[in-house]
Amino acid sequence: MFRKAAPQKQDHIPLVSSLDTVGGIFNKGPAGEGLDEYRGWVYACVRAISEKVSTLELTLNQRMTDGTTEPVTEHPVLDLLRDVNPFMTWRDLLVTTQSYLELEGTAPWWVYRPKAGGPPEAIWPIRPDHVSVIPDPVKVLAGFVYKLGNQTIKIDPENMVLIKEFNPKELFKGLGTTYAAASAINADNYARDWNRDFFKNGARVDGIIYKDGNMTQAEYKEIKDKWRDQYQGLGKSHRTAVLGGGLKYEAMGMSQADMDFVNLRTFSRDEILALYRVPKTVLGVTDGTATRATAETTEYVFMKETIKPKMQKLVEILNEYILPMYGIDTDEMFFTFTDPVPQNQELALQKYANGLVNGWMSPNEVRSLEGLPPVENGDAVMTTFSAVPLGEPVKSVRRIAPKSKMLIQGSLVQWLRAPRQSVSPLAAPFISS
Repeated sequence: MFRKAAPQKQDHIPLVSSLDTVGGIFNKGPAGEGLDEYRGWVYACVRAISEKVSTLELTLNQRMTDGTTEPVTEHPVLDLLRDVNPFMTWRDLLVTTQSYLELEGTAPWWVYRPKAGGPPEAIWPIRPDHVSVIPDPVKVLAGFVYKLGNQTIKIDPENMVLIKEFNPKELFKGLGTTYAAASAINADNYARDWNRDFFKNGARVDGIIYKDGNMTQAEYKEIKDKWRDQYQGLGKSHRTAVLGGGLKYEAMGMSQADMDFVNLRTFSRDEILALYRVPKTVLGVTDGTATRATAETTEYVFMKETIKPKMQKLVEILNEYILPMYGIDTDEMFFTFTDPVPQNQELALQKYANGLVNGWMSPNEVRSLEGLPPVENGDAVMTTFSAVPLGEPVKSVRRIAPKSKMLIQGSLVQWLRAPRQSVSPLAAPFISS
């Protein structure tokens, strides 16, 4: 969307550390639990959402004196979004931001402004589990603390944009979808880990080996070593055991079939996808029932109900917090975005056909909606040859007196009894003598 501007020299780059384990997200709760779940179906859902959101196409608009708007193609804020920081593109910023929102519910932007109150020169998305709030009894918020290992960096409120999802229990900490889906995610994790251990350690048959009477220590060690050697490890699992010397085996555990393992994982998967509002077809899961029509429908719903609101949120953040840093009145200049929802082609064709046939759309109007140039004589509104006026409405209807009705009825009766050559008394006035 944005053309890449020439790299600019930056005096300040936030430190990056992969060794930080700060306890508490915004002073409460475990640190980064949502980030730890970035795997499996969570990874698939978060990746699908963030990549779609990163296709956000912005337009900076200037309101004119006559109330119309004109697109702005050159402005310092556009330069910032073309080159958000030395290591990220605009798309990288959106992917990172949306991923943090889905996983943790909070996505802080550290906005670098060399001069206090001046325009920003870089935007850094920082890990939410490394940020804490400095409360203030009067202003509510005095600032933020960004912890990097043994370092503590204080960030002024005017240099931080805190993007978050709604959390009914916290003001400065959002609630990510990952936390809302914790039960389903845990169930899927346990099932996946159990399945991994089942194939990794097939010797663990979840049973006991015993014999009548006492067993010496030497016998115990010999049986244990032989059992491990023959039945433990990959490639040795699920063998048939042959026991001798009066030994007996009793199974104690449940098999995958007993646990309804496949259905359990399928149920957990569907619950996770539903909470993230990601259709299965978006992730390439068809279950053998999907068609092109259903795939297009689910794509339409996904973009309309999941992606578009998230794009709208980010555009509002830019208008509310980033543009004012340039001294811009957002009533006069503001961002809008291109609607990502795909057009329903079948419905559009029905609309065009109805409009052209019934005379409320011209060919050029249809072409304009489809991004095509007008054609000669295309502004004429057409209709079918059979569509003719029914007549003009009657202004008033004169009531017939009862006595006149009787005279008319009598005349009609006489006419019906008369020979066919006679003329109806009602038609007589219209026949010239």
